[in-house]
Amino acid sequence: MGSSVSAGVGALALAGYLYRHRESPGVPWFVASFVAVSVWCLAYGIALFVVDLPLRAHLTALWMLGSIWTGPLFLLFALAYTGRTAIVRSRRGAALLSVPAMGTVLLLTHGFHSLLWTEFRLAPVFGLSTASYTLQPIAYVILVFTLLSAGLAVVLLVETVVNYGPLYRGEAIALALSVVPPAAGSLPWLFGFGPYPQLNLSPALFVLHLTLDGYAFVEKDMFDTNPTTRRAAER
Repeated sequence: MGSSVSAGVGALALAGYLYRHRESPGVPWFVASFVAVSVWCLAYGIALFVVDLPLRAHLTALWMLGSIWTGPLFLLFALAYTGRTAIVRSRRGAALLSVPAMGTVLLLTHGFHSLLWTEFRLAPVFGLSTASYTLQPIAYVILVFTLLSAGLAVVLLVETVVNYGPLYRGEAIALALSVVPPAAGSLPWLFGFGPYPQLNLSPALFVLHLTLDGYAFVEKDMFDTNPTTRRAAER
């Protein structure tokens, strides 16, 4: 719970710090993605201590709401940061947001249907109020989409940073590794394997993700370097 809440607060702090770079390519999307991370981590951390079943279901919908926006927003940031702004402004960019938008509608109305999950119940582990439920196909589509979006974003960023040259090798490694902790925490929960599949460790592991992103984008001031300008100069 402490790690989840710390990650949520850290995500908000990082978003606030980087807002000063809002004129740089993609930064508004980057800030928005970390606001989504904050909602995800804070809601999940609080939910671990809620035993009232209806309220627990609402908090589950809230943390899922943050999770489904994290990947697509991060991908839009990666596209804009790496000089692919035409895609962001096109119908393809809008299509990236259509999936989380659909998920948002379903999550906000989860009490009136069973399209996302069924058999919602409490299944405590380690004294925490974890919940167990059966995800429905449309939920898998939405959740896998956000994972794939985040993965593609990391590939685009690493490819661009590697092209900076050896000077940015450390940043490339940090970005490549940043997606591993939250993905590793989500997969057992998403696909129901391991001893405690009802426990989603992604919110807690986002602390590592934020540390790596903070190193790449804050410590090394990567927003002071414009990949689009550099690529044009090299051509």
